[in-house]
Amino acid sequence: MLFYNASTGAGATARIDNAGNYAFVGSVPGFARGWTHIVSANDGSLLFYNAGSGEGATARLDGAANYTFVSSIPGFARGWTRVVGASNGGVLFYNASTGAGATARIDNAGNYTFVGSVPGFAKGWTHIAGL
Repeated sequence: MLFYNASTGAGATARIDNAGNYAFVGSVPGFARGWTHIVSANDGSLLFYNAGSGEGATARLDGAANYTFVSSIPGFARGWTRVVGASNGGVLFYNASTGAGATARIDNAGNYTFVGSVPGFAKGWTHIAGL
């Protein structure tokens, strides 16, 4: 698991084993400040998104919770209010004000691929859970 402080850019990783035991792994320096969303997808891939700037990045956490940066991703649409990852690598972007949506994929190496826009969502969803 990843801990992140958007104000300071501080980060840390930890693990929870199958018995529910928590173990701190270590601090992760050098995060950008201001990420508004961080989601997990595809068993260890992470997507970072900043709703104000439209910037993004991907990274990986291995089974021992070791962090590896993969790449920066410029040019996201601004204003997504929900970003949800799924265990199969799918990512859903949703704007609660407009009902706009989009999908993408993150592969098991942490590489991001935009898939397409999804029209017709109802407005106002406050929570979306990925499985």
